Amino acid sequence: MTFEEMFERAKTALMKAKVSDAATVAVQVNVTGDGSGIFYVKADSGVLAVEPYNYKDNDVIITADSAVLLEALEKGKASELPIEGCPIKGDELKEILASVSAKRATRTHKTTTTKTTSKSATKSAAAKTTTSKTAATKSTAATKKADVPKTTTSKRGRPSKKTAATEE
Repeated sequence: MTFEEMFERAKTALMKAKVSDAATVAVQVNVTGDGSGIFYVKADSGVLAVEPYNYKDNDVIITADSAVLLEALEKGKASELPIEGCPIKGDELKEILASVSAKRATRTHKTTTTKTTSKSATKSAAAKTTTSKTAATKSTAATKKADVPKTTTSKRGRPSKKTAATEE
């Protein structure tokens, strides 16, 4: 595996993380083994940046084998990676890394909920449509009966039409 391939997989996983507006941490990630190299992760004002170069002004450093790093990122165990440097910034980073797995689990749950909700919403919309059509039909029929003049038979045996105005 090349560094570029490893970096793209790591970046894809990291970009799923949720970053709070208060988080400000700069991380240098030293990758060893297959696809070795250095990249940085910076969280600032709710924005996460992941770039493939050495970041000299870092708060914490993560050093890991590429296979271990990718597995941890992709399986939601990134907060367990060894972090060196400022303990306070390390805790901020662990919170961000923990959200990678939390967001992934939430996403799966949302998909299931959306499907269920969509089916229920479709059934309820169909039921509402049927109900409103029936109500509209009944009210139209009632209106039509009221508008139709009444017919009666005259003395001669012929039907005569009386309107509501003549009945009064």
